[in-house]
Amino acid sequence: MALTLDATVGGASSNTYTTLAAAETYFEGKFHKDTWTAETDANKNIALVEATRILDALYVWAKWPTDQDQALQWPRNGILDSNRVSLIPSDELPDELTWATCELAQAILVSDRSADSDVEVQGLTKLKAGSVELNWKESGIVAKVIPDVVLNYIPDWWGYVSDASPLTVPMARA
Repeated sequence: MALTLDATVGGASSNTYTTLAAAETYFEGKFHKDTWTAETDANKNIALVEATRILDALYVWAKWPTDQDQALQWPRNGILDSNRVSLIPSDELPDELTWATCELAQAILVSDRSADSDVEVQGLTKLKAGSVELNWKESGIVAKVIPDVVLNYIPDWWGYVSDASPLTVPMARA
């Protein structure tokens, strides 16, 4: 059975922060979109749902959800927009969250962003302090969970990446 996206803002069964149609529109305005355009709609849907889950699992979002019955962490009350000019309406999702979801979804189509990525799994085989030298096993370093572009779309006053996450990107606490 194919996965059905539910992007209802504040919905009790919502599973994504964007629709496939909105994601397609987002990628129309990007140069580096080959991974996205080459995929089937079914795989794109899965990636959008997984991206949403990862964002909600890793972020400690500021303020509070608008409804206790909403399935996802957004929409939220009392959060300023990305320009710090006005509050984001409690019945809307900010564009930046949609864009971040799209970017993370595309990254998921490239590699498993939820795979372990700590030093032990990556295979540090040698560390030398004098003249600094690191050696990694042949498989190399696993990509970090959240790409920089996603972090850049989400203002730090909207929340921060949980201390329990494998990310080492420092973010201000809201």
